[in-house]
Amino acid sequence: MIEIPLEQIPNQIFEIILNNQDCTIHMFLRGDYLYLDLMLDNEPVFYGAICYDRTKILPVNSIFKGNFIFIDNLGRHKPEYEKLNDRYKLYYLTSDEVIEFDNLI
Repeated sequence: MIEIPLEQIPNQIFEIILNNQDCTIHMFLRGDYLYLDLMLDNEPVFYGAICYDRTKILPVNSIFKGNFIFIDNLGRHKPEYEKLNDRYKLYYLTSDEVIEFDNLI
């Protein structure tokens, strides 16, 4: 599990390499919820995945190996951009870690 550092702003785009995958992540606020877009090698993988606490962000299997989860360190609330990296942390899970995560819930 790899923690992905985020800024405490409502709209951010960044590039990161995860498990030898060239990723572009767009995290944005719509209404009261954070959403995530994922591009892999500049090709869209998923648009508008809603972010909840302790729930896989990408809802379907795709060409992307792994998944993302937010963890609320003080409870079980939806992530709020003002508290990213403090209360709410974003993690990347490998495919094996996703299987382990599925077995826990």
